[in-house]
This record gives sequence, structure tokens and C-alpha cells, in this order.
Amino acid sequence: MLGFSLTVSGPASADLGDQKAKVGKQLSATKDQIASAQDDLDDTSAALKAAYAQLTSTRAQLPAAQNAVALARANADLARQRNEQALADLAVAKQEEASASADLADATASLARTRSQVAGFAAQMYQEQGFGSMTIQFSATDAQDLADRMAMADNVADIQAQAIRTLSSSAADLSAKQARVSATRALVADKQAATAQAWSNAQAAQVQAEQAQAQLAALEASQSAAATSLDKEVTKERRRLEDLTAQSDALKARLREIAKKQAAAAAAHNPTTNPPPPNTPHNTGGFLSWPSTYAVTSPFGMRWHPILHYWRLHTGQDFANPCGSPVTAAADGVVVSAGWAGGYGNQVVIDHGIQRGVSLATTYNHLTSFVVTSGRVARGQIIAYAGTTGLSTGCHLHFETRENGVPVNPLLWL
Repeated sequence: MLGFSLTVSGPASADLGDQKAKVGKQLSATKDQIASAQDDLDDTSAALKAAYAQLTSTRAQLPAAQNAVALARANADLARQRNEQALADLAVAKQEEASASADLADATASLARTRSQVAGFAAQMYQEQGFGSMTIQFSATDAQDLADRMAMADNVADIQAQAIRTLSSSAADLSAKQARVSATRALVADKQAATAQAWSNAQAAQVQAEQAQAQLAALEASQSAAATSLDKEVTKERRRLEDLTAQSDALKARLREIAKKQAAAAAAHNPTTNPPPPNTPHNTGGFLSWPSTYAVTSPFGMRWHPILHYWRLHTGQDFANPCGSPVTAAADGVVVSAGWAGGYGNQVVIDHGIQRGVSLATTYNHLTSFVVTSGRVARGQIIAYAGTTGLSTGCHLHFETRENGVPVNPLLWL
């Protein structure tokens, strides 16, 4: 089973978590379905069951894998978009930093010029002993010269005052621009860090998308291989079941011939029907004794084959005999055959004569070895040992009762 390691954030993560939960439930349901179908698959080959389980498992994982790929690709696209936005934000921040730096340079130069101008005025006033009113009055040659000198002094004073105000304003403006430059540089640093993180996230998201796609491709390849394997095993299984049916039909035909001869002999000699035997520890009141002391694992009846998709008859009753455990004759009778019987594996067939108006025979199948292969046997006598030969997936005894060659429910006779 393939696993998925996709990491996403936000709604996508919740979607993937829900999908994983659904897939987990689906896988659990699949296991329960296969487990509940074990009775139906008792006579099915282990290879077919394994191929079916593998295909079922991979099919159950496909929706999550496909969803993981879609989510990973969406996450990668989102990460790339965020990376592109981070780059754009960084470019804007750098432009802002450049503009702030240029403004700071201009402000610094302007402040320097203003300081130089103020310093020049101060030097001039010192050299010329200032522009005080007394100096102007004593240095004036006449009234017009005095008026001119007074006007000049006022202009100089205004220029000096303006220069000082400009110096103060420029200093404040310079301080603000320095703060702006510091802020924009910090912003640029943050954007650079965000860009680096966005790029890292984009790369990681792309890697996850590629991994998810690779996992999906591997899962699809596994499913294809499992489907091919299942097809091959289905073909083999159909042939095995056809062989089992053919063996059953051949036995039916043989027992019918015996039944005809017994009926003819009964009509000729008018014998009385054999009475049922007294109850024994292995007898519940029917004509036959139980051929095994182990529990019944699969009764007689119609079964739906979940892999081959058709109804089939489970022609006998299975007992949980371990391999090598004894199998006993269900009643007195004559061994009709003992040997290999295709899908039935090693088989013993015992004819019990005309009972309740029908020719009754019992069969014991999937045996590992024989104790008797011919002649008469007695009720309770060990005739063979249980095994898992033929179309069998584990040690057990498949026991059949046949009326005129046709399989019937053993409980009618036990």
C-alpha cells in the first residue's frame, strides 16, 4: 500500500484530511467485505484471492492519490503566486528605499548649503562690525545714504532670519527623511526575508506535487499490474471450477448408474429399506454419523462469488479438520472410488445403498492420504486423513451427501 506525505495549509489541508479519513473507512470496509466473503471464497485459489485483494486495495487508494496530486498542484501554484507577489513587493520596497535615499541626499545637500549661507552672513557681520543702527548712522554721509543703508540693513536682517528658519526646517526635514530611509531599509529587509521564505515554500510545494504525482503514477501502475494479475487468475479459476464441475458431473453420472442398478435389484428382490442405526455420540438421529469431530466452517448452500460474479452451489459441508486428522465413514458401505479427483483433490466415495427410497452415497474430499481404497467399510471406521489437496486453500474436510448422484444438504441425513 502506498502512503501519502503531502503537507498543505488552510482549506486544502482540511480537504485532504477528510479524504484520508474517507479512504481509511473505505479500506476498512473493503477488508470487512473480503473477510465476510471468506465462506464464499473457501474453494477459491489463494492466488486469485491475493490478486483480488491487491486490486481492491489499490482501487480504494486511487481517489486519495488523485486528490493529493490536485491539492499539491494547487498548493504549488499558490506558493508560486505568493513568491511572485513577494518579489513585486520587494521591488516596490527597493524603489521606495531608493526614493527615500535620494530625498535624504537632497536634504543633506540643502542643509549644508543653508548652514554655509548662515555661516557666511555671520562672518560678514563680524568683518564689517555688524549692521547696527548706530554704525549705520555714523557711517552715513548724508540723509539719502542713511536711508539706503537702513534699507540694506533691513534686507540683510530678513535674509538672515529666513536663512536661519530654513536651516531649522531643513534640519527637521533631514531628521524625518533619515527616519524614512531607516524604515524603508527595514521594510526591504523584511521583504527580502519574505521573498526567501516564499521561494523556499514554492520549491517545497513543487517537490511535494512531484512526489504526489510519482505516487499516483506508481499506484496506477500497481493497479494495472494487479488488474492483469487478477485477469490471469480469474481465467485459471474458471478453468479450475469448470474442472470441479466436470468432476462432480462425472461422479453424478457414475452414481446414477449405480442407483439404477440398485433400483433394478430392489425391484427384483423387493428388499426392505435399511432401518436407521441407533444414536451414537456422532449421530443426531439421522441415518449418517458425523465424519468429523471438528466444527463446521462452511455449510451447504448457494454462494455468490464476489470475484467471478455468479452464484454457485457449495455442494457439501466443510469441517475444520487439521491436515492429518482422521476422517471416518459416515455409515456402512462400499468404496466406489478412492483417488485423485481434480478440484476435489484426493477423494473417497462410499455407496450406502438404497436409503429412504434413494441411492445414497457420501464423498470425502481434499484428503492428504488414504487408509482404505476399496471394499466394504463400517460406520466410524477411519478411511483417510484430512488435507488440502485439489481446489483448497487450507486444511479441511469437504463432505458431501448425494442422492442418486445429486448433491444434497448433508444435514438432511446427519
